[in-house]
Amino acid sequence: MAATFDKNVGSIDRALRAVLGVLMMAYTFVTSNNGEWLYDLLDLVVGVLGFSLVLSAILAHCWVYKLLGLNTCAADQS
Repeated sequence: MAATFDKNVGSIDRALRAVLGVLMMAYTFVTSNNGEWLYDLLDLVVGVLGFSLVLSAILAHCWVYKLLGLNTCAADQS
């Protein structure tokens, strides 16, 4: 059973998601929180959101766009 996703993320959107996602994930590795649990939790959330942005850029599919009926992919907007 293969999962197929219809593309709903355009090329400019994909590039922005990839760059922002990588920056968000990098931020979690370069910050020093000195054991503050709240900041550690915030770093975890930022890292997961960054990973989801990179994943949606790779797959060209966004679940939030799907739920809202949005599509930035130029090929499907004809």
